[in-house]
Amino acid sequence: MASRALTVLPSATIVDETLLSETDRAIVIRFGRAADPHCQLADEQLAEAAEELVLVMHAFTVELDEIPDFTAMYELHDPFAIMCFYRNKPLLLESGFGAEPKITALGATSAELICVLAASIRTARGGEEGDGGRGEDGDLLGCSWVSAWAGVLQQNPFAGANSPFPGANPFAGANNPFAGVGNPFAGATNPFAGATNPFAGATNPFAGIRSPFAPSTERGKADAPASASSR
Repeated sequence: MASRALTVLPSATIVDETLLSETDRAIVIRFGRAADPHCQLADEQLAEAAEELVLVMHAFTVELDEIPDFTAMYELHDPFAIMCFYRNKPLLLESGFGAEPKITALGATSAELICVLAASIRTARGGEEGDGGRGEDGDLLGCSWVSAWAGVLQQNPFAGANSPFPGANPFAGANNPFAGVGNPFAGATNPFAGATNPFAGATNPFAGIRSPFAPSTERGKADAPASASSR
């Protein structure tokens, strides 16, 4: 999938105006330096995320060498940082390292970034609009099934409200149907303990008896060819 170029915000004033002017979609900004390889990977994945979540977010970049205004404000000391804003408020992004206001490390593909942004935007939109974060077409955040399914994969189907076994463990405590039941074999005498082996020392009744399946010596002699002298 070809990614479109990200829009560069040229000044701190434009950044502020962009954050204030958008009230429906989230604004996602990559802070960093375009020449940095880590930043280039971030731009590539963010562009793919912008295409995937086109109905609910816009993506931009800010060059820190040209606009240093946000470096101290957001503690931007990594090669890049991706932040998500909704109605001019930075959102917490839930990743593998916990909830943070910025993303400074990426996976091998854009799938994880898409999931993190989608979940954060869904929470923000649902909290303020009461729409559960769904797009105009009813699809999850206006995303394709890829984002929706990726989010499902991150959920533990056996945790919390999603658990098919809600409530108490049916085998825990007093609910255990075997709780307090004694071992029916506990303390019982081994009926074979100390018993004499009935076959110990017995003579093998078949010892010395020729096997009926062994080849016959007499038959072998009868089948042998006659010697020259006998002819």
